[in-house]
This record gives sequence, C-alpha cells and structure tokens, in this order.
Amino acid sequence: MKENRKGDRKMPEYTEKQKEQRRKAVAEYMKTVDRVNCQFPLGTKERIKELTGKSCNAFIKETVLNELNKIERKKAKQN
Repeated sequence: MKENRKGDRKMPEYTEKQKEQRRKAVAEYMKTVDRVNCQFPLGTKERIKELTGKSCNAFIKETVLNELNKIERKKAKQN
C-alpha cells in the first residue's frame, strides 16, 4: 500500500488490470453525462454551502434543471 499525500493513511495498490477496468468504467460513465465547467467568483462555493447546506455541484445541478423545467413549461403553455 502507498501513503497518501498527508502520509497518514494507506491507499491500496491496484494491478494494471484493475486500473484498466477502472479507466473503462469511467469512460463508459462519461458517455452518459454532459460535463460543464463553470467559473464563479471566489467564495461562491462557501456561500452555496452556508446558505443551502448542499454541495456546489448538487446546488448547481438542481438549480439548472429546475430552471430548464420552468422554461419548458412556459414554452409549452405558449404553444
């Protein structure tokens, strides 16, 4: 086992076969999602956590999906 960056815990060593299986699993998963990279002013992550109790990722996902649903409902009413 290897030490992590802090040197206080051990991480398991993986075989090359296990590493390849993990890479394949991650690649398959990445085919099922869209990845978006956003930049916010410093302190935004902490504000989100403080105000909502949610992780930054969870808050952003929930907010974006809610807004998209709202927009779709509004467009459906117009048609």
